[in-house]
Amino acid sequence: MLVWRDGVVCALLNDSGRFVLSIDKNQSDTIDIGCRKLKIYPDNPEDIQSGIHAVGLQIIARQEREFAVIYVAIKYSR
Repeated sequence: MLVWRDGVVCALLNDSGRFVLSIDKNQSDTIDIGCRKLKIYPDNPEDIQSGIHAVGLQIIARQEREFAVIYVAIKYSR
């Protein structure tokens, strides 16, 4: 969550820029790619939503899909 705390995502966007994030609903701690397994750190959609708001982005859409939760947020000029 370091990116959220530092506001890097928000700083990289122009005013009215959009940030789109897809979170896999599979909460496994590894991804099996055949020849090896990769350690991953699943995110909780509620924590992600809080992080998006914390850096100054406003969520304009949240879509639940079969395998993912998709957030669309926009940066408003202050």
